[in-house]
Amino acid sequence: LQQDKDVNRNMTIKASNGTECYLVEVIAFILCYLKEVLQKHLARLVAGNDTKQLTTDDFDWVITVPAIWKSRGKLMMREAAYMAGLCSNENTIDCFCKVGMA
Repeated sequence: LQQDKDVNRNMTIKASNGTECYLVEVIAFILCYLKEVLQKHLARLVAGNDTKQLTTDDFDWVITVPAIWKSRGKLMMREAAYMAGLCSNENTIDCFCKVGMA
Protein backbone atom coordinates (compact mmCIF):
# COMPACT_ATOMS: atom_id res chain seq x y z
CA LEU A 1 0.00 0.00 0.00
CA GLN A 2 2.83 2.42 0.63
CA GLN A 3 4.62 2.16 -2.72
CA ASP A 4 1.74 1.91 -5.18
CA LYS A 5 0.80 5.32 -6.55
CA ASP A 6 -2.48 3.91 -7.88
CA VAL A 7 -3.86 2.75 -4.52
CA ASN A 8 -7.48 3.79 -4.24
CA ARG A 9 -10.93 2.58 -3.15
CA ASN A 10 -11.44 0.73 -6.46
CA MET A 11 -8.18 -1.23 -6.39
CA THR A 12 -8.79 -4.95 -6.92
CA ILE A 13 -6.83 -8.11 -6.27
CA LYS A 14 -7.30 -11.58 -7.70
CA ALA A 15 -7.90 -14.56 -5.40
CA SER A 16 -6.25 -17.91 -6.03
CA ASN A 17 -9.55 -19.18 -7.50
CA GLY A 18 -9.58 -16.32 -10.04
CA THR A 19 -12.24 -14.23 -8.29
CA GLU A 20 -11.48 -10.52 -8.35
CA CYS A 21 -12.17 -8.61 -5.11
CA TYR A 22 -11.78 -5.05 -3.90
CA LEU A 23 -8.67 -4.78 -1.73
CA VAL A 24 -10.39 -2.59 0.88
CA GLU A 25 -13.03 -5.30 1.39
CA VAL A 26 -10.40 -8.01 1.81
CA ILE A 27 -8.68 -5.88 4.46
CA ALA A 28 -12.07 -5.22 6.13
CA PHE A 29 -12.84 -8.96 6.31
CA ILE A 30 -9.44 -9.63 7.87
CA LEU A 31 -10.02 -6.91 10.49
CA CYS A 32 -13.55 -8.20 11.13
CA TYR A 33 -12.21 -11.72 11.66
CA LEU A 34 -9.55 -10.50 14.08
CA LYS A 35 -12.17 -8.48 15.97
CA GLU A 36 -14.44 -11.52 16.33
CA VAL A 37 -11.60 -13.77 17.49
CA LEU A 38 -10.52 -11.22 20.10
CA GLN A 39 -14.06 -10.68 21.39
CA LYS A 40 -14.68 -14.44 21.69
CA HIS A 41 -11.36 -14.94 23.48
CA LEU A 42 -11.99 -12.12 25.94
CA ALA A 43 -15.58 -13.29 26.51
CA ARG A 44 -14.23 -16.70 27.57
CA LEU A 45 -11.80 -15.04 29.96
CA VAL A 46 -14.50 -13.01 31.70
CA ALA A 47 -17.36 -15.53 31.39
CA GLY A 48 -17.51 -16.32 35.13
CA ASN A 49 -17.38 -12.72 36.33
CA ASP A 50 -21.04 -11.72 35.77
CA THR A 51 -20.00 -9.17 33.21
CA LYS A 52 -22.07 -7.82 30.36
CA GLN A 53 -21.70 -9.02 26.79
CA LEU A 54 -18.61 -7.44 25.24
CA THR A 55 -19.21 -5.03 22.39
CA THR A 56 -17.03 -3.05 20.03
CA ASP A 57 -17.53 0.04 22.21
CA ASP A 58 -15.81 -1.73 25.13
CA PHE A 59 -12.48 -1.40 23.33
CA ASP A 60 -10.22 1.31 22.04
CA TRP A 61 -9.08 -0.17 18.75
CA VAL A 62 -5.65 0.86 17.50
CA ILE A 63 -4.46 -0.01 14.02
CA THR A 64 -0.95 1.08 13.27
CA VAL A 65 0.44 1.57 9.80
CA PRO A 66 4.01 2.38 8.86
CA ALA A 67 4.76 6.11 8.81
CA ILE A 68 6.17 5.71 5.32
CA TRP A 69 2.72 4.84 3.91
CA LYS A 70 1.17 7.45 1.66
CA SER A 71 -2.14 9.07 2.61
CA ARG A 72 -4.07 6.85 0.19
CA GLY A 73 -2.94 3.69 1.97
CA LYS A 74 -3.74 5.14 5.39
CA LEU A 75 -7.18 6.22 4.19
CA MET A 76 -7.88 2.76 2.79
CA MET A 77 -6.96 1.18 6.13
CA ARG A 78 -9.25 3.64 7.95
CA GLU A 79 -12.13 2.83 5.57
CA ALA A 80 -11.54 -0.91 6.10
CA ALA A 81 -11.70 -0.39 9.88
CA TYR A 82 -15.09 1.32 9.51
CA MET A 83 -16.30 -1.46 7.23
CA ALA A 84 -15.15 -4.06 9.77
CA GLY A 85 -17.16 -2.36 12.51
CA LEU A 86 -14.21 -1.33 14.66
CA CYS A 87 -15.66 2.15 15.07
CA SER A 88 -19.20 1.28 16.19
CA ASN A 89 -21.58 -1.53 17.03
CA GLU A 90 -23.28 -1.13 13.67
CA ASN A 91 -23.49 -3.98 11.19
CA THR A 92 -20.22 -4.94 9.57
CA ILE A 93 -19.22 -6.11 6.16
CA ASP A 94 -20.78 -9.49 5.38
CA CYS A 95 -20.21 -10.08 1.67
CA PHE A 96 -17.95 -9.02 -1.16
CA CYS A 97 -19.22 -6.63 -3.82
CA LYS A 98 -18.86 -7.88 -7.35
CA VAL A 99 -16.07 -6.02 -9.10
CA GLY A 100 -17.44 -3.71 -11.76
CA MET A 101 -20.89 -3.48 -10.14
CA ALA A 102 -22.04 -0.17 -8.69
